[in-house]
Amino acid sequence: MADPRSAGDAFGSILTDWRSFAHFLGKIVVLILVLAVLARALLFLADKSGLQAGEVELSGSPRVVLQQVTERGREYRILVSPAAHPSPWQDTEIEIEPGDSFEIEAEGRVNVNLYGLFQHVERRHAIEARIDSALQRGTLRPGPDSSRLPERFYSELDRVAIEIRRGWTGPEGEEAPGGITDAAYPARTENKLVPNAPFGMLIGAVHRGTHDPPRRTAFLVGGRWRDHWSGPAGTLRFAVNDVWDGEDERFPDKFYVDNLGFFLVRVVVPH
Repeated sequence: MADPRSAGDAFGSILTDWRSFAHFLGKIVVLILVLAVLARALLFLADKSGLQAGEVELSGSPRVVLQQVTERGREYRILVSPAAHPSPWQDTEIEIEPGDSFEIEAEGRVNVNLYGLFQHVERRHAIEARIDSALQRGTLRPGPDSSRLPERFYSELDRVAIEIRRGWTGPEGEEAPGGITDAAYPARTENKLVPNAPFGMLIGAVHRGTHDPPRRTAFLVGGRWRDHWSGPAGTLRFAVNDVWDGEDERFPDKFYVDNLGFFLVRVVVPH
């Protein structure tokens, strides 16, 4: 074990030993470079988002990325995760009052069916293994312009088998037939945050308090929402529509923990 030394002794040793000093100076330079890269990344994000660098403020809220005050009002950029924990609702801490006219725009992609992705990969690998085996045995012969790619030998049944029943979606949610009802367990549909809205859709609520907003107060956001708020005051919250098992106190978020992706949401609250 090394002898304990004070910070002054350690710094003095660095200054008198050129190797230690060079090593110390190198670390300082690396730290400065990292901070410079981080600053440029934030400025780039601000520029792409239409924010002026001199007006950008990092919020104390963990999910508000950037905010600024413009002629239009207060503008926010928020990352909304479909795998929120321990609640599906993410509180932006943006105060909304009755009569406020605010605007929401969202973009991005989420997937609320990770198991479906696993099934796709497993089925594809099984099909490709079967085709590789047939090519090696000579029961399948590649054409003169073939690169022996197994996907060149997929049958129509193979293509149907690897279809993803519920894939990546935008803020409007799963728009394909069956995007609202859980085909495997139809009764589970009623346990979605908004039962009659598509899986994966961005939804919102304005609520005051530590508990989750009542489901009846949720409104559909999708890719764009603009209106006057006629409900009670509260903070703006977002969620991605999926099944929430409120009767299971131990693991109510079982259908959220395997969700992927995010939505980048822009909120404008006029003065």
